Amino acid sequence: MKTIFRFVALFSILLAFAGCAGREGIRPFWTLSEADFQPIKAGMIQAEVEKRVGKPLWRMSFPAKAEEVWSYDYLDHHTHMKAVMTFDDRGVLKNIKLEYDMDFYSGPM
Repeated sequence: MKTIFRFVALFSILLAFAGCAGREGIRPFWTLSEADFQPIKAGMIQAEVEKRVGKPLWRMSFPAKAEEVWSYDYLDHHTHMKAVMTFDDRGVLKNIKLEYDMDFYSGPM
């Protein structure tokens, strides 16, 4: 009985630490939907976007084009989707594209 209690206690502690292992401010893809991205329009600043949908899964800068691209994964019902946003060098949103997540769907057949 004592062994089972220790096992349950250790498992609970490990589970609690695993919950803390996520990246700060990045929302899991299953918590986002197309409705979260619909209000996001060109002209918004990065802080406004981040306040609505959290930090991007990844961001990449293109200095030669004076752009920064952010990417979010989300679900549209059961379909894996991607929101790709392009910001100018001032942090103002130029455009947003909602598209199928081809990385998810182009895996081995």
